[in-house]
Amino acid sequence: MKIPNRIYSKLSIAALAVVAVVGFSLISCEDDDKNNLNDFLATGGFVRFASVNPPVVIGVNDVSEVTYAFDLIDGNGTAALYDLDLYATLSGTTTDTVNVEDITSFPASLSFNAGDLASLLGVSVDDFNFGDQFFFTATVTTDEGVEYSGSPRLDFIEVTLEDGVYFDTDGDEVTIGPTDEIYSAPDGTLFVARGGNNTDDLLDEEGYLQAFEFDFTIACPALTDTSSFAGTYDVVSHTYAGFGFPTETGIEIVSGPASNQLTIVGGIYSTLGSADLILDVDLSTGTTSIASASNGSAAWNAFGLNAVYSGSGGTGLSLECLTPQQVAFNLETDCCIGNNVVMVKQ
Repeated sequence: MKIPNRIYSKLSIAALAVVAVVGFSLISCEDDDKNNLNDFLATGGFVRFASVNPPVVIGVNDVSEVTYAFDLIDGNGTAALYDLDLYATLSGTTTDTVNVEDITSFPASLSFNAGDLASLLGVSVDDFNFGDQFFFTATVTTDEGVEYSGSPRLDFIEVTLEDGVYFDTDGDEVTIGPTDEIYSAPDGTLFVARGGNNTDDLLDEEGYLQAFEFDFTIACPALTDTSSFAGTYDVVSHTYAGFGFPTETGIEIVSGPASNQLTIVGGIYSTLGSADLILDVDLSTGTTSIASASNGSAAWNAFGLNAVYSGSGGTGLSLECLTPQQVAFNLETDCCIGNNVVMVKQ
């Protein structure tokens, strides 16, 4: 199935939604000749991974052992150029962005070892450390000369027009840029389309295997249990600090109850009545998530709110081999947005 990246010039958003629903209910995506959606959507440049997304965490015994490889295909058959760039965060310092390769034919296979990555970035392998992150960004130019990239993303803003001036739903004025386009729904609702040619769903849904924005982190060597993490920790960052939640220190973390688990005694919001918080740690990579055994008040228990972890939230990366050690996870709950937490050992 071809990926429709961009709406043609003046098609209304509401009409597009109707066409999409009717189209997918009446036709098969497997037969592009019969796919009427292609009459309404531009077939954009969409380079993706051939079968699976590359790993986001690579666990090694030594940073010099890092290898990273992936296969690319031209999902829509329209890509004339795939321009791949790279930058990294090494021990907290962000490098310059460098060009990796310009690819003009598909399928294509790329593979890098630690020396390759260091050479591209203009550094030495000795500059690499556990916990370092490597970020790849790409731009696709189609055979019609249209560019598609990860940023900026295509965005729609609902607006009203008053005396020649556009306002958003909050009443703030919206300045119309030279590349912005105005769409009118059948009910008269106006929208401003702006940004790039790729939408959030294409870039964020793992199933699309997009190769525009991707990254990996060097993880610590594999562990046999979590005992070495035990100690006293401080919270150094958490998303909810911006909402007035306390940043607590002197928190005890113990190993267990299982060999691949850690328990944060009293949770990270003890002043708000949080209970013990149990974490699952992937011993081979350090990937860390909330254990399903954590009870309802493991997040916090304040103002009558007893937030229950949903059991399907995001993860973090705990690094046992760093000094100081780091425990990171996403304290996601049923009620609220994710809360990315980083704790370091005293």
